[in-house]
Amino acid sequence: MHTSSVLSWLALAALGACSSDTPATTSTIFFAPDPFAGLPVDDEGKRIVIDTESGGDRFRVRVDEALRDPLTAKGGCLHEVIACIERQPEKGDAIIARCVSDAPTCASDRPWEEAERCCPAACQEAFAAAAPTDVAAAFRAHLADGRGCYPGLAAFLEGGEP
Repeated sequence: MHTSSVLSWLALAALGACSSDTPATTSTIFFAPDPFAGLPVDDEGKRIVIDTESGGDRFRVRVDEALRDPLTAKGGCLHEVIACIERQPEKGDAIIARCVSDAPTCASDRPWEEAERCCPAACQEAFAAAAPTDVAAAFRAHLADGRGCYPGLAAFLEGGEP
């Protein structure tokens, strides 16, 4: 799993605890610069997250930093937004909205083929339209989940080609 994919799932889990019904609730998300540092490395140079055996079968989960697909690219978008939020001295809805808006916008409908991490314009626009009502819900729907706006993601998650 790509580092940014792991970050996207962590962000989704953390934001799942947010609710606009409890305005005093604050969620803080911290990410290590390299969350996989210190993990063992296999003979292909990939870091091993899980390595176990059950019933005579080996089960291994490895990190493939070179993997590029709709899910890892979506994680890259989340990485850009969350890194921006973490750099800000202040926090809050306005900062989140600004970081989503300021994230690099993808030039194509195949973000996983782009050289740099980016966010699809459709996701940024959907977030901007929904954010005035509920920033946390808009973030979850259009960035952390993103199936409705991220090109190729829904088909990829259903096992098809993006």
